[in-house]
Amino acid sequence: MKFYISNKESMFQIIRGIIAVVISGMTFMIVLIRACYSNIWYDEAFTYMYYVLPIVKNPSFSIIRNFWEDSLANNHWLNTLLIALFTKLSHIYWEEIIIRLPNIMFSLIYLIFLAYLFFKKKINLLLFILLSCNYYFIDYMRQARGYGMCAILVFFSIYFLENWRINKYENQSYLIWGLIFLMLSAYANSVALIPLFAYGLVILIRLIENKKLFDFIKKYWIFLIIYFIFSFIIIKYHFMISNIDNGKPLFKTENTSLPFIIKSYLSWIIPNYLVNIAFLAVIVILVISITYIIIKTHRFKCDSGLSMLLYVGCLVSMNLIFKRGGLLERTLLPGYTLVIIGTYNIVHDAYLLLLKSLTRENFKKFIRYILKLGMILLSLCLFINFINNIHPLESGYWKIVEFQDADKVDWTNKNDDPAEEFYKNKKEWNIQQLTPLK
Repeated sequence: MKFYISNKESMFQIIRGIIAVVISGMTFMIVLIRACYSNIWYDEAFTYMYYVLPIVKNPSFSIIRNFWEDSLANNHWLNTLLIALFTKLSHIYWEEIIIRLPNIMFSLIYLIFLAYLFFKKKINLLLFILLSCNYYFIDYMRQARGYGMCAILVFFSIYFLENWRINKYENQSYLIWGLIFLMLSAYANSVALIPLFAYGLVILIRLIENKKLFDFIKKYWIFLIIYFIFSFIIIKYHFMISNIDNGKPLFKTENTSLPFIIKSYLSWIIPNYLVNIAFLAVIVILVISITYIIIKTHRFKCDSGLSMLLYVGCLVSMNLIFKRGGLLERTLLPGYTLVIIGTYNIVHDAYLLLLKSLTRENFKKFIRYILKLGMILLSLCLFINFINNIHPLESGYWKIVEFQDADKVDWTNKNDDPAEEFYKNKKEWNIQQLTPLK
């Protein structure tokens, strides 16, 4: 038995390794630089002062009221608790990098894992670029908010659930971990309840199809009871903080049309002038792919693709059912990884079926080479667009100038920007640290 890799394979593996390190490393450096040098903005400051500090300074059962009754939509529980933990452990207050450290660590783990998957040929270059080089996604990786953290957790849930599917739904540990990450994503940001519902429905369908539902319930009934309790809590919380009639603000839109949703996602990865054309291309390719898969197999086996379709369907019908508006911009971010992976897997499944149906080997090779070349060129274009739109030293969406004359402001006015109050307190904290003890 020979244990060696050919020179050609070795060269390509080295190139993959270099690409993986360069792209993930560059993206993380952008996240880190932004986290260090960009100023705290409204919701970050609000989260820190009104949710994090009470936990750190006076942890008690009274905190539950602050987390429940007095909470607004900008309180993303997992993010808040992790900031409190890092603040408590470090004993450093009013410092941007500490406040953003949980998100920085999540982004580091996510980018390293993506690089590993690409290096091991688990994902191709196009999917690697789409998941790592999105300037809107990157902007929220460095912020002390739950949006980026949530999208990353959804990605890890898809990873485990896809492995569950690949193992023919036999290895239930993959399913358990997938469900855990889905729940964590909902606690990172409650809008992830939509991906949780979509994938949860697909999981239920697969368990019934494979006649494993009752065995699963029998074996994991304690886990399921705990899971449903946590689900009830976050569902109750989500509807409470999005209750417009009670004056709860929510970042929303009345436009829940399919074109609006798809174009919103596309605008994060391609230039605006190409969004309309790309929208038509995506719809046509998806319709053809889904139709071809159903005609050839008489069923739809792509779990992530079906979950993505259910997720988008939920977004379209949301305002019609709940009358609370639909998601836009940052509230769409938790579903980004599901949309990308689901769409890619549908098209890829159709591509594999097409190759299988072709009998002429030369024609198969021609199709493979053409599509590989097309994916490489598309990946290059997406990466160039990412470079053109990213600016390491400033946020593409939020730029708050540090308040220099904090002492001149009347802080009894509750309408003042929390970011200004944050920098006033930071200034006082720094003075206290520099004052020698008597």
